Amino acid sequence: MTRTSNNAMPNAPRPRATTALSTSTVPTYAALTRNPVNSALLALPLFVFYQLGILFTDGWMNGADFVTPRLFALFGGSRWAYFLFNIGLIVAAWAYWRRSPAHQTIRPRHFLAVAAESTLYASLMGGVVVQLLMRAGLNPPTAAWWSPHAIPAADPSTNGVLNSLVLSVGAGTYEELFFRVLLMGGVLYGLKFTSLSRVAQWTIAVLGTSFIFSAFHYWPFGMDAFDLWSFSFRFVLGIFFAGLYVARGFAVAAYTHAIYDIMILVPAAIFGAS
Repeated sequence: MTRTSNNAMPNAPRPRATTALSTSTVPTYAALTRNPVNSALLALPLFVFYQLGILFTDGWMNGADFVTPRLFALFGGSRWAYFLFNIGLIVAAWAYWRRSPAHQTIRPRHFLAVAAESTLYASLMGGVVVQLLMRAGLNPPTAAWWSPHAIPAADPSTNGVLNSLVLSVGAGTYEELFFRVLLMGGVLYGLKFTSLSRVAQWTIAVLGTSFIFSAFHYWPFGMDAFDLWSFSFRFVLGIFFAGLYVARGFAVAAYTHAIYDIMILVPAAIFGAS
């Protein structure tokens, strides 16, 4: 065995020092919040608020919520059984997250950051969509594009403030889960087996599910009467939510959707239709 001194290899590369705070070991905020497990955890407060909030409303539920009516039927309409079942689900979700590697990185501040980021998107996108539609040649129902009538909303006469809050959070939770995670994800999975390019696959998935998302609000699925402006508005919103889901994950898309609906429905419930 021979020994070699440092002087024998003056040009040898020195080993690079690594620390626990290296960018390769510490994910960025965007990567953390986009992680599917973290994203599901970050959206958990929305799920809890909606699932338990239903118990204190006038029986209104989100149209994309196919789970809750079946739960009530399963438990024979018992509110206590429904309440205990949801508490069990919440505890199980938290326990799963605690056992996953993701729990080492997510922090309470990330919940606040996601809410703040989503609020920014929610406060801007309505006006942006209106401007895009007007540039495309569509005119809102009123001459003033900033009027509440330019942005589709549910009939405020049927919703109190609590109902509006619960319905808004339910829309963010279940509509994003159904239309973006399940439907768009399913369409993309099915298109993988075709000869279409990736661009064509994503175009079909985003536009197709956004069209269905908009149509979902009208009879026979929803309660609204068809209107070209509101349909187009919701169609473009669907594209926006799809982009958010792909770029920022489920939690940001769900919070943005919920906060946007809160901004529209709660003032309408307080002040009534103007």
